[in-house]
Amino acid sequence: MPFVHRHLSKKQIKSSIISGFSLIELLIVISIVGILTMVALPTYQEHVTKTRRVDGKAALMMIMAIEERYMIRNNQYIDTLGPGVAGAGLNLTVDAADQFTTDDGFYLISASYCVASDTSCILLTATPQNGQAGDGNITLNSQGIKTPAAYW
Repeated sequence: MPFVHRHLSKKQIKSSIISGFSLIELLIVISIVGILTMVALPTYQEHVTKTRRVDGKAALMMIMAIEERYMIRNNQYIDTLGPGVAGAGLNLTVDAADQFTTDDGFYLISASYCVASDTSCILLTATPQNGQAGDGNITLNSQGIKTPAAYW
């Protein structure tokens, strides 16, 4: 079959070369992306918040295990996370307020007695900070009570 060369008019060449998006099409795409972002962003932020809670919960569990060892040796819990007076503490690295900062820095852990001066029960509290601030405290006591339950 012989090759047939077809001649195109200037109008046909111009219409086949110039193609793109109209303003309406662009606005529709931008609107769809905006709607998807409005739906996805809160879900993503909630997932990040839940993931960061692991930092606080892991630190609470680790410190409670240290408290339990202290209880076995001394027949009482102690509310001093740092070295304390005359070494009577858990010897963790703490700030001036005797608060332990978690590995990722999203929580400060503090210890207090469940009831004032009652060394038979200890309450650990993870207070959110930095990117986690505003999420609410997470607590664990030596009786195994974890609050808020939804965070555990």
